[in-house]
Amino acid sequence: MAKKVFKFDFLSKYVKESADRHALFSVGNTIESLVISIIKIVLAIIISSTWVLVFGIYYGIMFITRVIFLHVYTKERLHKYTEKQDLRYLLMGAITYIVLGISFVLICLYLYLNINPQVYAKNVMLAIATLGFIKIISSIVGLTKSRKLHSPAITFIKSLNVIDGLMAIIVTQYAILSTESSHNAYESTGLFGMGLGSVIILIGLILIIYVHKQKKDF
Repeated sequence: MAKKVFKFDFLSKYVKESADRHALFSVGNTIESLVISIIKIVLAIIISSTWVLVFGIYYGIMFITRVIFLHVYTKERLHKYTEKQDLRYLLMGAITYIVLGISFVLICLYLYLNINPQVYAKNVMLAIATLGFIKIISSIVGLTKSRKLHSPAITFIKSLNVIDGLMAIIVTQYAILSTESSHNAYESTGLFGMGLGSVIILIGLILIIYVHKQKKDF
C-alpha cells in the first residue's frame, strides 16, 4: 500500500500523465510560497524587522515565478505554443534565475554585513537544520526525476525548489554557527551564500546567451 502511495497511484485515477501529477504537487509548493511570503511580510511590519521583510519579498518572487510557469506548463500540456514561444519562456526563466540570484545575493550580503544579528536556541537550530537538509535533498531528487518527463516547464519549477533548498542550507549554516557563537558566522555564511547566488545569476546569463543564439537560427 505504501509503495502505491509513493508512486502517486492514488492520483492516477484523476491525472493520467506523470508530468501532470508533478504539476499538481507543485501547486502545493506555490501555495506554500504565498503563505510564507504573507506571514513574513506581516510579521516584519509588526516587529519592524528588515531581515524578515527581505525573506518575505524573496518568497513572494518565488510564488509569482511558480504561478507563471505552472501557466506555461498548462500551455505546454495543451500544445498551445510554438517553438519561438518556447524560446520566449526560456528567456523568461533565465531572467527569473537572475532576479532570484540577485535576491539571493542581497539576502546573503545582509548576513555578511551583520546588520541584524540573529541568535537561535539549540532546539530551534536543530529544527532549522533538519528542515533545511530535508528540503535540499527532496528538491534534488525531484529535479532529477523531472528530467525524465521531458517537460521544460516542470523541470524549471523543480529547479526553483533546488534554489529554495539552497537558501534553506544558508539559513541552516547561519543557525548552526550562530548557536555555537562562531565569530565568523555572518561573514562565512554571507560569502558562501553570495557565491551560490552568483552561480544562479551566471546560469541565467548563460541561458540568455543560448536563447539569443537560437533566435538567430530562425
